[in-house]
Amino acid sequence: MTKQIEHNQLRKAIPQSIRWLTAMCMMVTLSACAQEGKVESELKIHRLESESTSPYDAFAYLNRVPDLNEGEDPRSYAGTVLLSRLANEEGRILIKIVDGFDRSAYYGYKSFMRYWPEEKLGIGACVTCHHPPNFADAGDKKYIVDSSGKAKAVPELRNTKRSKKELKAIIRKKIELAEMARAGKADNIDESYKLMKLSESDVDGIANFIRSMISTPKEGYRDLILSATILDTTDVYN
Repeated sequence: MTKQIEHNQLRKAIPQSIRWLTAMCMMVTLSACAQEGKVESELKIHRLESESTSPYDAFAYLNRVPDLNEGEDPRSYAGTVLLSRLANEEGRILIKIVDGFDRSAYYGYKSFMRYWPEEKLGIGACVTCHHPPNFADAGDKKYIVDSSGKAKAVPELRNTKRSKKELKAIIRKKIELAEMARAGKADNIDESYKLMKLSESDVDGIANFIRSMISTPKEGYRDLILSATILDTTDVYN
């Protein structure tokens, strides 16, 4: 009879132990997730579970590219991203790219963001008006005035409806306007255009970058991240 009682007590004790261990594991997991979420929130890093699901967003998530903080100067932001975050990863050959955001889009992104004089590198200065994360007017009512003298609101580049051919034509027009501005032949053009120093070799990459911001279905967003590859950036220093 004593052995039977002990056996019954043991049967009751095992499930209780399992439930206790399961509860402890869940508490540890939830705590770790909460801490990770807190860190990512504080650092303004894109979350894996994001409403923005384009190849560009997958690239930004994988390479821990921060969001533009409210009130932050977009030029200062661009410098932080290119000269601190990405340059460090390039030097260690750790830049990750995904399907839809390839080598061409990566270098186009850098030309889009770059605004300071740098030998042999494209300077788009586009970020001065197209502010991340939607690469659009940030509500500061900035307008670009073209050579015709007509004011136009800065368009949002995320989820563009334009084809790559259309985008390339627009970029070439921007280059032309920049050259006119520097030559003093278009006084009505915004001063930021004078910073732009792009060539035909930059056009394709910038168009590819803009197209990389077209959202993919949410169910495929994780697949983009899981299938990421390392970009060989040794050519940056050649």
